[in-house]
Amino acid sequence: MKLEVVSYGAGNCHKYGSQILYRAVKFAEKYDLDCVPEVLWHTITLEMAKQNAEMLVLAAVEKNKVVGHLLCRIINNDGTLICLITQLAIDKKYRDGREDTMIEGMDAVGQFAAAWNCQRIRCWARDEKTAKLFERFGFKPKDYVLMDRPLEVEDG
Repeated sequence: MKLEVVSYGAGNCHKYGSQILYRAVKFAEKYDLDCVPEVLWHTITLEMAKQNAEMLVLAAVEKNKVVGHLLCRIINNDGTLICLITQLAIDKKYRDGREDTMIEGMDAVGQFAAAWNCQRIRCWARDEKTAKLFERFGFKPKDYVLMDRPLEVEDG
């Protein structure tokens, strides 16, 4: 398995871009993320086309098929730049024995964050297994829980 940055500049956007876009939308739907699929699709497409993109798009590729992806973006939090990993997914049959790919991916995220002068890298771990994986790369749990309440709008 190889890891590639997907962008027009890398020359592989036509080769892997549609697979990444499909995977990103499916990921968002699976985890009920607050996004409109068309907006997510459009945002990722625009970021892949930028010279100085604020989003890093990584593809884990096996025999020209994307079997994993990672998306992270730069967030300005009151003047503090943070690199936020928004999606990380690797197909089940490709997860075991792929520590080298994870190390390479986290190195790429670190280089991307450093190029933007970020103070930290953050991520969401949606389950204990994912949290343990990120802990192996130096991430520490925070003392808060993401909570959500839908806003009910009255008709009329």
